[in-house]
Amino acid sequence: MTDNRDYACAIGTAILAFNETETEIFGLMEALAGADLPPDIEAGYLRDKLKYLKESAPRIADAIVRQMVLEIVAEAERLNDDRNNFAHSLLWTDLFDGTRHRRWVRQKTKEATHDSRTPEQIMKVAEELEELGNRAGALASQIRVSGGR
Repeated sequence: MTDNRDYACAIGTAILAFNETETEIFGLMEALAGADLPPDIEAGYLRDKLKYLKESAPRIADAIVRQMVLEIVAEAERLNDDRNNFAHSLLWTDLFDGTRHRRWVRQKTKEATHDSRTPEQIMKVAEELEELGNRAGALASQIRVSGGR
């Protein structure tokens, strides 16, 4: 049987990975836009940062960089819903069979959703996020070094 500590570790790791990835995505935005970033964007939601990148992508002259930015945005959009899930889900134990369950309510729809992922599966999400953050950070560094967008 899975222990609550396993979930705590996996969920904590995933939330930290989200934070690191969002930091790298903001760094990518800075590398692309420089001083032209809206002043309040850093404090905004990840979805706002992704929207900004997606809307800015057509202005990126280098087609390869533009495609990489759009791929990073698409991957971040896919994973973004999990942030709220991990941060706000409820973990409870079935009193009859001892199994663990995670449920969360989507804010937009107010619909309760059961998430049956194990701690190991949640750790895989954290690994995906770490890789995404690394890709965003590497692209930002490449843009800064080349001095162009």
